Amino acid sequence: MGSAASGIQGCDNCHGISGAGEPPAIPYLAGQYASYIALEWRMWRRGFRKSSPGAMTCLAEHLNDQEIAAAAAYYEQARGSTETSASQ
Repeated sequence: MGSAASGIQGCDNCHGISGAGEPPAIPYLAGQYASYIALEWRMWRRGFRKSSPGAMTCLAEHLNDQEIAAAAAYYEQARGSTETSASQ
């Protein structure tokens, strides 16, 4: 994900290709509920979230609601290393 044309870096630049992140500094996205991810992005866009202002706020300001929903839906169904080996 991301868009060179829009100047938006991909989520995988920080959160990793699988969306596993590097908790606690960089949270995982894989398997999170889409509604939660979308809500957080909207909160960054509106200025209510103050964490990661250099990265997340900047990115969220360039995403429209459809782009947020699409990325959130992708990560909800994604399975990264957050899944236990027993369920794979």
